[in-house]
Amino acid sequence: MPQPKSNIGELFSERQSIKDRLAETCTVDEVSIERLKRRFREALRNLALSVAQQAAVYHELACLAGFQGRYHEVISNMNRSKELGMDPIAVGFSSAYLALLNGRVLDARKVIEELKEFVTEENIPLLRAQQAQVGMLGDFMANEIINDDFQREALEVKAVIERLGVSDIEITKRLDAACQLIRSKINHPLIAYKLFAKGEEGILYRFMVKAPASELVALNEQILDVLLERFDNEIDNEISIMVTPWTASYHQISEEAYRVGVS
Repeated sequence: MPQPKSNIGELFSERQSIKDRLAETCTVDEVSIERLKRRFREALRNLALSVAQQAAVYHELACLAGFQGRYHEVISNMNRSKELGMDPIAVGFSSAYLALLNGRVLDARKVIEELKEFVTEENIPLLRAQQAQVGMLGDFMANEIINDDFQREALEVKAVIERLGVSDIEITKRLDAACQLIRSKINHPLIAYKLFAKGEEGILYRFMVKAPASELVALNEQILDVLLERFDNEIDNEISIMVTPWTASYHQISEEAYRVGVS
């Protein structure tokens, strides 16, 4: 029996509630996510859904898969959403957001590089937040908006990379290696972090992880091993990437630009 259109809006709201609970608790509610994914798939069988609504449903399925760490599902569902006409800016920001949640920092950077020429003024704060998260501090500083959360750190990072004569892509590469390792070792997405930077002391990225202290110590040792094995450059004396105990006070990984509604 076809599902009433009014129920679709309830599903979108429930997905947002799952995201909010994840941000509050740093815990993935697998049961609720699987139930909601099933209901979204049932909605797709509803012949009364418009193409725009179908695109929105695939967008939501991508987000739910991202919370679970199923990155291949993120890509397939987001591609389908795009094929059905989803707003390219929404697809871009959401794709970068979900890549960051899963430690795919280079993937996120690629999306942001393709997206930045098309963002509107209202989206610039989100663009800047995602640029800071992937280490694109050169592009971040090229924008004239100042006095936001990352401004001081961005100035300091810019000073470091200019002093060393390196591109900020080197920061992204190291974040990608570290974050993919972190995500593979924990049972929740990378939902929050802190960026510290000071010219004399270097660049410090701290990612929030909900785990016992002993596991955090072991994971930090593994991160250091990976970075030492894969990279050898002057910047490696200036950048530190570590995990730290979860707290709600850290910067949340910036969310997707699009919050689904039904017209």
